[in-house]
Amino acid sequence: MSKILKNSSGSDISISDTGVTVEDNEQYTIPPVDYLLWAESADVIVEITSGDLVLNTGDVDLSVADALNYILYSDQALSVHFKNNGEVSNGFASSNAQDAIEEAKDLAQAAIFPISIVWNGTASGTFFFSYSNLTPNSPMIVPVESNFVGFTFSNSKSTADYILNFRNDTNIGTPFYTITKNNTQSFAQILPSPELFAGGDFISVQYEDDGTNSNDVVIQLFFSVVG
Repeated sequence: MSKILKNSSGSDISISDTGVTVEDNEQYTIPPVDYLLWAESADVIVEITSGDLVLNTGDVDLSVADALNYILYSDQALSVHFKNNGEVSNGFASSNAQDAIEEAKDLAQAAIFPISIVWNGTASGTFFFSYSNLTPNSPMIVPVESNFVGFTFSNSKSTADYILNFRNDTNIGTPFYTITKNNTQSFAQILPSPELFAGGDFISVQYEDDGTNSNDVVIQLFFSVVG
């Protein structure tokens, strides 16, 4: 990574407190041994802030805010340019290494929690799951605002045929997600689009027999906390 000052202001720019003049339509590469000198320069801050000088890393021109960090914090992660989603396809918004680390930390700390369904015996016909067949009329409550992101399904029969319908805070109307499985004992599924639930809403999971009955069903519903 370099520190290159580019001048397209229309006139020479003197950075008096460093002893350097950047001529019009020219550029000046700051030697690494002088990074601390430039970090203490009040004159270069004025010129960067005004837009008369642009700071380049050798790869990209920096915004004013990023350029000031790059000059002032020469030995810290704030001064290291990070290629974000505007330059490469990585989903990051951060433009320096420090912010990118913080962004990755926030993403990694997003809480994931499950709601478990354990349904002993034969699953046949059409019905709505609860936490277990000991509580068949109890709605499964989502405790906090979160996105339903996926689930796993398992049962004791390798030849089971079934349809699962998922609804948000209702047992009627069009499901937000439906999946059909034939001759399937177990599988894992990530939703193509997460479904947002408010805290206190219930998730409705409807089972439809589509041939051979399932038996001893275990479902794990996975949610990602919002915020």
